[in-house]
Amino acid sequence: MSKLRNALEKFASAKIIIILLAVMIALNGSMILFTLPTIEANSGGIKAFDLNFFGYSYETAAAFLEMLSPESRGVYLYIQEPLDFLYPVATVLFFMLSIIFFRKKKDNLYLIALVPFILDLLENALVITMLIRQKTTVALTAAASAATVSKYISVAVVGCFVIILAVKYLVARRKARKI
Repeated sequence: MSKLRNALEKFASAKIIIILLAVMIALNGSMILFTLPTIEANSGGIKAFDLNFFGYSYETAAAFLEMLSPESRGVYLYIQEPLDFLYPVATVLFFMLSIIFFRKKKDNLYLIALVPFILDLLENALVITMLIRQKTTVALTAAASAATVSKYISVAVVGCFVIILAVKYLVARRKARKI
């Protein structure tokens, strides 16, 4: 893992972190403002899987898949999902580089950023499976829903950790300037 850390350290700068944050905002904005409303408008008003922070039931998933128009299924599969594969890549890089930049310790704690990344990719794979099959099972829905909820919890935990590190870094930097 030291090779990965060494490679990431070369990019762990405030400028790169800000660029990644901007990429995350742009990707998230594209999904929230364009693709997800298009999908929801043609699904009987049922929220897209990705927007159910607290998960969803088999009945809700089955109704969503049944109500989803072919055009919206295409938007979901060929526009939303590619964006939603880029988003976790930007997020994992943002989290990893932020942890390395703000902590300055030579350990592997930055790897916690892989948890939301893996959960997001798992969620995406399960959602794509349901969309391609155009139906679901209780087990598939439970797995996808659990991945969605777990993803949001892990993003919140890692995001809070990064915020705490950033605040500590900025406070220490401010104190150092006063000396």
